Amino acid sequence: MIKRKNIKLLVGTSVVFFLLIVSTITIWATSVLSSDEFDANQKTEITEHDPDTDATGNGWSVELGDGEVHNGSVKEKSDPAVEVSSDYRAMLDAGDSDVSAKVVLEIESGDQIWGPVVRHSGPRDWIMAFHDHFGEIILGKKRPDENSIGDTVAIAHPSAGGFQELGRVDAVWSNNQTHSIELEVDGSAIRVYTDDVLVPTAVDDDSMTSTFVGIFSRGDGKNKLQRFDVTTVD
Repeated sequence: MIKRKNIKLLVGTSVVFFLLIVSTITIWATSVLSSDEFDANQKTEITEHDPDTDATGNGWSVELGDGEVHNGSVKEKSDPAVEVSSDYRAMLDAGDSDVSAKVVLEIESGDQIWGPVVRHSGPRDWIMAFHDHFGEIILGKKRPDENSIGDTVAIAHPSAGGFQELGRVDAVWSNNQTHSIELEVDGSAIRVYTDDVLVPTAVDDDSMTSTFVGIFSRGDGKNKLQRFDVTTVD
């Protein structure tokens, strides 16, 4: 017959073992595909900078812009006037279209429009979640042959490649605060997390399959993205 003291020890050991198994399963459930803390002692163009972890080994590419990596952040150097600002995106090949892409940023002064992009095939073909600097997180996508309400049009039509809003939530953030936006795509499911809290969700009814993910910035050059992580989704 097992003594009471030994029963307590057995139960305690079992609990610890169970928690260890749960922790291990959690680690197995997701794995890092790519990551970058943008550590560089010398100022380096992002296309010349090697990510800390790179799923395919092909490094960063730039759709538009002039990103500079230095001392744990990447800054868009194009620095246009706000009224003529453009979308700047730097991309990595994650090797998988079902991923979670997370951007961390400390807000500074200026036009803070930033976030992650997934399933990127070109300037008019992507899914993005971003902070619009007016106090909201906006989720949306573009398709080259669709207008802003998702209707199919000719690619040559003026309304082609329109921005389709899929959701928005309040996110009133202030200068000198650090926040994160995470965009997860799993099959047709789209989920957005701000500071690890689930916010907008949507459905990708276009079956977009690009494996390219990245960071997005728009504004007058004040944004400094501090970290980018891409993990699998299971």
